[in-house]
Amino acid sequence: MKNEKHKVVEGSITLAGQSYGFEAFGRLKLTADQQWAFETQTFIKDWFSRKSHFEIYTSGSTGKPKQIRLHREQILSSALATISALALPAQINSLVAMDTRFIGGKMMIARGIIGRWHLHLLPPSAYPLPHCTSIHFTALVPMQVESLLKTREGLAFLNQLTHLIIGGAPISTALSEQIQHLNCYAWHTYGMTETVSHIALKSLNGDHKSDLFRVIGDNEIEVNEEECLRIRGTVTRGKWIETHDLVELHHNGFKWLGRNDLTVNSGGVKINIESAENDIRQKLTDGKTIDIALWKAPHPHYGEELVGLTNDLKACVDWKNQYAELKTHFKTYYFPKRWFYLNTMIRTGSGKLDRAASFKAAKEVENIK
Repeated sequence: MKNEKHKVVEGSITLAGQSYGFEAFGRLKLTADQQWAFETQTFIKDWFSRKSHFEIYTSGSTGKPKQIRLHREQILSSALATISALALPAQINSLVAMDTRFIGGKMMIARGIIGRWHLHLLPPSAYPLPHCTSIHFTALVPMQVESLLKTREGLAFLNQLTHLIIGGAPISTALSEQIQHLNCYAWHTYGMTETVSHIALKSLNGDHKSDLFRVIGDNEIEVNEEECLRIRGTVTRGKWIETHDLVELHHNGFKWLGRNDLTVNSGGVKINIESAENDIRQKLTDGKTIDIALWKAPHPHYGEELVGLTNDLKACVDWKNQYAELKTHFKTYYFPKRWFYLNTMIRTGSGKLDRAASFKAAKEVENIK
């Protein structure tokens, strides 16, 4: 009886309605239609075999994907930082709906193992609705949240969560406004593969809503001479990691201003792509489901110019034809003169927008007289 009293209850993982202990899942023979779970199974087997390091690829959203070696203690530190920051208890139900080939999905598995959670595994999709009705915590990309908000069932799922973390891409003004009405605590994450997922969280709704990302774990931050963020902690093995993110430092946190490498230098005028993109979405979409992305293209006189991409052909033509009038509603140079159309934006394997590939696949529209 004494041993029973101190027995530690381990977590589990549910696949296709069947639950397994983590080590048992590592030994499971996956069926042909379950091969999407192979990366998850491999990570679990490697973790329980006490593997000291793991090779993970970056998403490739800002360049060619590269392989990064992460050590066990880095993963452990990152998982514990999130568990502590959100006070996530053992034995909770958690949904894994992100691609576990990449760091966001892998860290959901790591948190589940370390936190002794009951994980519910879904194949990656734009509409990740689980069968379990009592999920406490999950991590999603903005596109997945947007899809769930469009249906009654998806909204009900989001509202029964306790905590929702959203990462992998900026959150639009329209999505941010919808998040205000959710019952759960919603957080925007800041991080990357090199920092083993997020190192900071920003509260998106409720009484503690903030414009600032608050640093978690033992991470330290500062800015370099270009006002870009630098990060150091156990997750970086004590080394400073340089980012291309322009930030404004505050006590134990920072305000994210945009990507330094997502800047158009047009005749010496520097235009922040993400700021311009968010402004256009807010003023021109009027709540409609229109994909908009901005990118940069070579210009014979100015070096570079800002260009627009959208999946709405009519809007694409209208915005090009109405350029002279529309540009007056935006900051100087922040509204594209040239617009390109493509049916669907191209995304990386982790669901992030691939601006360069989307621009390459798009077709420029001509003025219609």
